[in-house]
Amino acid sequence: MIFTAREKRAVAKRFIAFRKKNLMNQTELAALLDVWRETVSHIETGRKMPHRSTLKKFALLEAKGRTKELRAEYTHRKIGAKNARADADKTP
Repeated sequence: MIFTAREKRAVAKRFIAFRKKNLMNQTELAALLDVWRETVSHIETGRKMPHRSTLKKFALLEAKGRTKELRAEYTHRKIGAKNARADADKTP
């Protein structure tokens, strides 16, 4: 599907506004969306449009819209990832 520059800018503005409203950096938003930080950067600069599944996750995050809950979810995922790596390192 081909998107116009106007559509890309509209999506980019939503991502940026959401991230700034919730005091997040690109890495935190990427973790919540299960994408790379570079993907968020490309979306925000209009280089790429998000995949349908990413847009769906983003819409759910927008609907939540509560900074504390989103931060807690990000922290939970971050801690879970660290624990998974630590467990992997312990396995002989």
